[in-house]
Amino acid sequence: PNLSKFERKQVVARFDQDRNGTITTHELLHAFQIAEGAHSQILRGAQELTAHISTVLAQRPHPLAQTFASFCQVPGVMLRREFEHFIHHVASDISTAKIAL
Repeated sequence: PNLSKFERKQVVARFDQDRNGTITTHELLHAFQIAEGAHSQILRGAQELTAHISTVLAQRPHPLAQTFASFCQVPGVMLRREFEHFIHHVASDISTAKIAL
C-alpha cells in the first residue's frame, strides 16, 4: 500500500517475465522462488555480519553500553552515519558489500 505508482510498475514488470501484459501462475511462482533465494542470501549475510560484530565486541575491554555510547552524539540514539562509523571502527575487516546489507 505504500508503494508509489512507479514502484508498483517495477514490481509488476518483475513478475511479467515475457512482458506480454499477463502474469501466469508459472511467472508468479518463479518470481517468488527468486525472491526467496535472494531473501535467504541476505539473511545469511546479515547473520554472518552480526556474528562477526558480536565476536569483535565480546573481545573489547569496555562494556558494550560504553562502546555504543562512545559513538553516539545523542545519548542512546545511534544515527546511520554513526552506525557506519561504529561498524568501520569495530570491524574494519568487514567488506563494504556486507555492510550494505
